Amino acid sequence: LSTTGSVDDRVADAAARAEELMRPWEDPDSAATGILDDVTYDWLGVVRVLLSTGGGSVVASEAEIKAAHARVRAAGFDADHTGAAGYAGLLAAARTGAIDPGRMAAVLITGVRR
Repeated sequence: LSTTGSVDDRVADAAARAEELMRPWEDPDSAATGILDDVTYDWLGVVRVLLSTGGGSVVASEAEIKAAHARVRAAGFDADHTGAAGYAGLLAAARTGAIDPGRMAAVLITGVRR
């Protein structure tokens, strides 16, 4: 991804290089099956928001996904693993020091266990 230019220019650069930048993982496996899309269809919107806000991304481990799911269920939400994946991201961000684990944070719990 280009590191110079306006947000619009950088997003346009990413869009032009989509095949280079967005490749599906080989044999993905996760309890959060809803995030195993071959292509992240909204990725350009995510790139735009990250560039506009100075935000970043985290990778949650499978253990964090399972722990998040267990905690979400214990709190009374009927979410599946995919619905708890955002909380898993929060756990990963706290583990890596990307956020202060003592600060308040909000997470969307989406999806329902079927």
